[in-house]
Amino acid sequence: MTTATCVARSTRRQRWRRALPLIADLLLMAVLVLMDVQDLYYKLVWIGPHETFAFYATSKRVMQSKPLVLTKNLLTTTKNEKPRLNASSLHASGWPALLANCDELYAAGPAAPLPFIGAVGINCTIGARNRATTVKRFYMSGSARADAMAWAACKLLRIQRRPVLCRSSIVTGFLHRYGLPDATVPVNNTALPESDAEAELLALLHVITISMPVDRIVCVEGFALGGPGQHVPSLFGCGSPNTYESAFVGIHASGFAELHRNKAWITIDTLHLVGLSYRLRQNCYSEFSAAHEPTNNTWTISHKTVANFSSSGTLYNLMIVLDVVLTLTHLVSAVELATAVVVPLLAAQFEVANSKPGCSLHSTDYATPCSSSLCRSTIFVVLSVVTQLLSWLIILPNAIIWTWSKSVGGKVQAYLSSLRLWILIVLVLNLVWDCVVGIDEALAYRVTSLTFISSIELLAIMATVAYWQRNTLFAIGSTKYAVERQRLSDSSSFVNFKALANTYNAQLDSIASTPTDILWIIYGPLVAIVWRCLMVTCCWLIVKPVIWRCCVSRPQRHVPASTAAIVPQYAAVSVQERSSTSSGCARRYQRLREEHLLGQAVRARSLVRSRWGMDHAVVDPDTQVLGRRIFHSHLLEYGALVENGRLRTRVGFVFSVSPLISADGFTRPKASSPTTRSCDSAEKRSRGDPTA
Repeated sequence: MTTATCVARSTRRQRWRRALPLIADLLLMAVLVLMDVQDLYYKLVWIGPHETFAFYATSKRVMQSKPLVLTKNLLTTTKNEKPRLNASSLHASGWPALLANCDELYAAGPAAPLPFIGAVGINCTIGARNRATTVKRFYMSGSARADAMAWAACKLLRIQRRPVLCRSSIVTGFLHRYGLPDATVPVNNTALPESDAEAELLALLHVITISMPVDRIVCVEGFALGGPGQHVPSLFGCGSPNTYESAFVGIHASGFAELHRNKAWITIDTLHLVGLSYRLRQNCYSEFSAAHEPTNNTWTISHKTVANFSSSGTLYNLMIVLDVVLTLTHLVSAVELATAVVVPLLAAQFEVANSKPGCSLHSTDYATPCSSSLCRSTIFVVLSVVTQLLSWLIILPNAIIWTWSKSVGGKVQAYLSSLRLWILIVLVLNLVWDCVVGIDEALAYRVTSLTFISSIELLAIMATVAYWQRNTLFAIGSTKYAVERQRLSDSSSFVNFKALANTYNAQLDSIASTPTDILWIIYGPLVAIVWRCLMVTCCWLIVKPVIWRCCVSRPQRHVPASTAAIVPQYAAVSVQERSSTSSGCARRYQRLREEHLLGQAVRARSLVRSRWGMDHAVVDPDTQVLGRRIFHSHLLEYGALVENGRLRTRVGFVFSVSPLISADGFTRPKASSPTTRSCDSAEKRSRGDPTA
């Protein structure tokens, strides 16, 4: 193998080593754009206005060996009579009233004192008293809701046979309340007058009518537990919290199951701001699987809940429009950076003849695309803050999906959507630091010259803090639903057991503006995460320079005495002058020429960046004077792009620079002369820069 061949191979390897980071940056820009597209797809399709039922959760519930026992304060006893429910008192829920039509109730779930959502009724009576049918074992789950039950019952009744409840807002406003399409029931499928089906439906509506308050009514869905196998909900019922009455349907009114099929766990989350709304609906359908263990006579019910999340409202539409604008802006900006910066540098590594001549960047004057984001664009900041605050409402379904869902794809979608919070941390940190710059620009520059933090580090900090706060985040939904009385927790009706249920609160229909306590429940954890991220960031900014200098920085290299003799014009600059130029920057801070042209303190504001150094030393070829120039990668972040020897405004920025400004004085010497290299090394060493 000849020497020329070895040199050629070595040259190719060096070129590839220099080119691989640039290729990785192209892939990184593509991934960042695809993440924007994925987030938009998630908001439009997975939790968009149309039902997809893309998520599912499963839970196993074991029928307890002993029946539920009512607490003493709910019972009244008289001589020679067995205890009965005290109908004159107000109960915490309608669960006790379900005993009115069943001999016994057995909790189906964990052992006491853990809560249960399902129960097995023994010898339950379904239908009107004179036409009743007894079900030996009735598994019931408290996932139904009173307004959905009333709406389905009214739809199955002939118009002239419908009671007054069917004309009240609980029924007439049901479809608008949840943003559901209407269901058409042919007259032939409605209950015949004086039929058993009509008697079931009227009995159910009677229980709902006499129940007060409505948000304590417990409605259930379930099936007749006759043997092992697969089941779907076919029996339904409601229990009153203030009377010892309950009613079940499904034996004769068989069409009820189809109308109620996708309305389990139906819930609405609404954000009202200045007359605009964001509505997020959760609705599910249930599937059951029963198994029997004959040795100990134990029943195990597996409950599979297939969930849908649908969004609507003016604020949701605004969020989608802003996300589309930001995604397109990111796409165009990525193409601009790739064609104007990365691709020309990549072509230069392989000495491509037709590489773009307008690229004025040197490979050493380039950082990753993360340092060339749009976070300094005023328009981008405003749009991003608005869409991030609106997108935070997605934490409600994300918490449910991540906690309960068994769908891997759904968990990945929810996790990737939640990760986008990191951009809000970057924007808040930039805003806080800009306030410091406004107070004392020289002090801010001294800090940024000593330390910095990258976007990747902020992402890691946010992920760590969010994991630390995961219990609070996952409790947002349950806390909100408890305050709004959309979920019921009854710990006073049964001995050693807590009963749960899905409930309807009619007062939510009349709310025109979201109360501040609900807003704090939703956004309080976000404020806590941002605050803790800022605190951790401050600690990291203090510790990072120490760690860098102790563990990462290389020993200072000795500069040969003959270095100055290599370049005559640099030799004319004395050592004392070079030292004073570098060390005097911190003591006598003043803006550089680029900062005056842009009208911004670029170096003082660059606390968030991807490289240690912010500027470099250059020797003016005409005046032979040593000066400093800001790295072009930092100018990119402030909206200035060097192209064809001129500074121009980047996509996503407005009037960052005048199109008439020439950038000839800002570019590095094209040959990367020893002047520049020795200037940079000497300046970095004199400033104690770890990258020297």
